Amino acid sequence: MKTSVLGLTCLATAALTPIAALDVDLQTGPNEARIAAELLNQHWSNNVVINDGSTGHLSGRFRWYDIGLHVDGYLALDGQGNTEIGDFETTEITVRLDYLIEVEQYVQILPFFEVTNHPFDTGRPAYMWAGVEGWYLTPLEGLEAGASIQFNLGDTRAEGKAADPDNQILTTLGVRYFYQEAPLDSLVWLLSDIANTSMHKAVSGIETRGFQTIKIGGRMTLPLPWEEMWLYGQAENIWYVSSKGRDALELAGRDRSELVFALGVEWRAE
Repeated sequence: MKTSVLGLTCLATAALTPIAALDVDLQTGPNEARIAAELLNQHWSNNVVINDGSTGHLSGRFRWYDIGLHVDGYLALDGQGNTEIGDFETTEITVRLDYLIEVEQYVQILPFFEVTNHPFDTGRPAYMWAGVEGWYLTPLEGLEAGASIQFNLGDTRAEGKAADPDNQILTTLGVRYFYQEAPLDSLVWLLSDIANTSMHKAVSGIETRGFQTIKIGGRMTLPLPWEEMWLYGQAENIWYVSSKGRDALELAGRDRSELVFALGVEWRAE
């Protein structure tokens, strides 16, 4: 039986992150409400840099009787690094619905449906993911192992951007570790994406399959003087694994790895 200290640590470390293939945020039920605003050095989504300049990110997480609604919106504050995106242009809106199935202190399973739209592009949904993710609380206190698999119901990206008649499939394996040293709460994670050929083509244009990225990240959270308010900072480094994919990205003028960091504030209902 795990101690209550771990549960309190997990709750205190549940700051918002951009929706990912395997969400490192702890999901709590049956009811919760969280809203956060953060500043990102760049906008990175579905293993691609959308805007390589400063980006604002507003997030909301709401759960009612274990049914979750996640909403993320991104606004380019500096679009000069990307000729397709202007300043103060909306770069992404993502909405996700999920359902929390939990054996408390042992495992969480969340089937989900997620739609991503890039308004600056065509206004059509770029991805419509259906999938499931799960986390297992290991015997080592604070350490959890997770996995997810998701299937794109239809490739609706813009014409001329390597739209593929096949469907993208993405599997993610990962671990996360919660640690508390009052008043500081910490979370670190390691994730690895495994993609089918269609997903690799969507990211780098290369016909290959297998491991696509490795991500290592961390977050620190501090309470603010105001009730239910928190301050957090986080960073995540993403490495592209496939040598063919890395070469293709370099030829396209992109980096072989990306560093995404953020500073944000969060309101959390207690």
